[in-house]
Amino acid sequence: MLLKNIICIISFFCLSFTVFGQSGFKAKAFTGFTLSQVQGDRLAGFDKLGLNAGLAVQFAIREKIHLGLEFGYTQKGSRGNLIFNVPTNKYITHLQYFELPIFIEVKDWPIDDYFRIGIHTGLAGSYLYQGTSSIIDLDDNLVESSQFTRTEISFLLGATYAFTKRLQLLIRYSRGLNKFYKSPNVNTGGLLNYNWTVRAEFLF
Repeated sequence: MLLKNIICIISFFCLSFTVFGQSGFKAKAFTGFTLSQVQGDRLAGFDKLGLNAGLAVQFAIREKIHLGLEFGYTQKGSRGNLIFNVPTNKYITHLQYFELPIFIEVKDWPIDDYFRIGIHTGLAGSYLYQGTSSIIDLDDNLVESSQFTRTEISFLLGATYAFTKRLQLLIRYSRGLNKFYKSPNVNTGGLLNYNWTVRAEFLF
């Protein structure tokens, strides 16, 4: 069922590239990286490097106000940092999500027929495709990845800077609104995702 839904979503976005471009919609592809951390795992810092890639469409509600919808693959999690004497091969959580963000973007600084900058905010629904963890809880028990919550809702806030009409840079901060693991034996009562995304976007 999951694979069928993913294929349907990808097909919708591919159709957007050929149809929506002529009806007020703009389509784009994006690729970049994430820097993540997990609240509640005894670690600090955005030390987990991951991948973010996918497709998106945007619709101009007004000249400077756009509604955006994305379908992407995102890696999140946490990793030890040698600066704090935590071995990088231990206390690591690796989470692979399929994400569906929806957001409102306000654009400004017009250049010819496009805008140079934009600021956006919204929510993202995510499905945990695969997750592994070597985190130890406060009672020195291994956190079981089989107990991870499969769905996540997160808040996002970001900005874009357009170098040309077709190429722009996006920087985004997102924070989970629900814990992907709940336990009284973990700091803060569970594990919560925090994430920075930096990526290039290619508009069609």
